[in-house]
Amino acid sequence: DLDAHHALARRAAAASAVLLTNDGVLPLDPAAGGPVAVLGALARAPRYQGAGSSHIVPTRLDDPVEELCAALPGRELRVADGYRLDGAPDPALVADAVAAARDATSVVLFLGLPDAEESEGFDREHLDLPAVQLDLLRAVSDVHDRVVVVLGNGGVVLTRPVEELASAVLETWLGGQAVGGAVADLLTGAAEPGGRLAETVPLALADTPAYVNFPGTPAEVLYGERIYVGYRWYDRVGREVAHPFGHGLGYTTWAYDDLEVAVPDPTVAAAAVRFRLTNTGERPGSEVAQVYLADPVASVDRPVRELVGFRKVTLEPGASTVVEVELDERAFAFWDAERHAWRVEPGELVVAVGASSADLRLTAAFDLDVPADLGPLTVDSPMGDWLARPAATAALMEAFAAATGGEAEMPELDADLLRMVESMPLRQVLGMAGVQLDEEGERALVARAEEQPT
Repeated sequence: DLDAHHALARRAAAASAVLLTNDGVLPLDPAAGGPVAVLGALARAPRYQGAGSSHIVPTRLDDPVEELCAALPGRELRVADGYRLDGAPDPALVADAVAAARDATSVVLFLGLPDAEESEGFDREHLDLPAVQLDLLRAVSDVHDRVVVVLGNGGVVLTRPVEELASAVLETWLGGQAVGGAVADLLTGAAEPGGRLAETVPLALADTPAYVNFPGTPAEVLYGERIYVGYRWYDRVGREVAHPFGHGLGYTTWAYDDLEVAVPDPTVAAAAVRFRLTNTGERPGSEVAQVYLADPVASVDRPVRELVGFRKVTLEPGASTVVEVELDERAFAFWDAERHAWRVEPGELVVAVGASSADLRLTAAFDLDVPADLGPLTVDSPMGDWLARPAATAALMEAFAAATGGEAEMPELDADLLRMVESMPLRQVLGMAGVQLDEEGERALVARAEEQPT
C-alpha cells in the first residue's frame, strides 16, 4: 500500500526530527498573513537519503516547497535557491534570496550537506556546513531577524555558527522520501518534532573523543577513547558542547517531580525508578524522559554516568503521569575484562532523571548490598585484594610468622603506609618483608587464602 507507506514515512520523519533551538518563532501560524520566503537549493532538491549503496529509488518524493504551499494556504511563498549545491559562489543567487527575505513575514532557510559532502567510501575531514550556505545565512540575517533554519544532513554538523544567526534550528537528518511533508507539518505545528539527539553535537572537531587517534596509521587504528565514547567523553572531561546527547525540544514544556528509587531486595541488582512528569505548557506534546546511573565508588574506571533507560510520554496540556523505568542487573553491571564477564559491585549508586545527559532535573542515591565478587587471588594480586578477605589475611599472617619466627600477626600499618602497599602486588610486598616462596609455597599460600570459612 504505497499511500499508507508514504504516510508512515511522513510520520517517521517528523518523529525523528530534532528541534535544536527555538526562541518562539516556531510553530508558524498558518492563519497569519504576509509572504513566506522559502530559501535554499535544498528546499527544491532535499537530501533525503545517503549516497553510495544506500541509495534507493523512492516510490515518490515530497517537494518541501509544494508541501509548504499546501500547509500555508493563501500565503505567498517566495522561493529562491540562494546558493549552488556544488559550492561555487554565486552573488546573483544570494541577491535574489535576500530580496525575497527582506520584507517577508517569515523566512525558512534550508541548509545541509550535499551528496558530495558525505558518502560511504571516504571520511569527512571537517564538520562545517558549506561556506556558500553560511554566507547566505549571514546575508539573510542582515535583513531579517527571525530566520528558521531547516538542516538536512546524515552526519553531525557544527550548529553554533547557524544558531548565532537563526531564531530556530530544526535538524531533519536524512528524513526519507516524505521529509518534505514532514517539514511542513513540523513548521506549522501539525506535528511536533519527536526526536532526541542520539549523539553529541560538539563545538569543534577537535573536541571529539577520537580526534587525536583517528585515522591512525595505514595499518592500525587506535581506539584510544576506550569506554569514553560520545557523551561519556564530554562528561568525563567537562567539555562544553553545542548540544548534549538526548537533547531535543518540542512545542510545550515539562516538569519532573517526586523521584523514587524502589529496591525490593538490596542483595539483588534490580530497582524501579519512578517519577512524575507533567506537561506544563499550552499544547499537547511528547517528552523523552531519560534515566542515567552513576557509580561513584566503583573499583574500576567507569563513566560519570550512563544512560540505563528512557520513556517517551505523550500528554495533554496540564496532564501528568507517573513514569516507571525498571532497571535489571545489566543496568548496574560493568564488563570485567580479566574475567570476561559482567559484574555488579556493592555500594552507593546515584540515579539522575532528566531531558538530556546534561539537563538532569532529579537525583537520588541508594545502596546495593549484592555479594562482593572479589575474584581469584594470585601472588601477583594487589595487597589490598588479600587484605579484603579474612582467610587471605590469616594466610598472610602465617606466612609472615613462618618467615620471621614470630607470632602469626599482621604488622601494624598506618593509613599512609596501607595506602601505599594496597596497590602493590603481594609478591613485591613479600619480598620487601623477606618472605621467599617457591612455586609450591605460592600455590599453598593461595590455596590457604581461598579456603571458605566453615
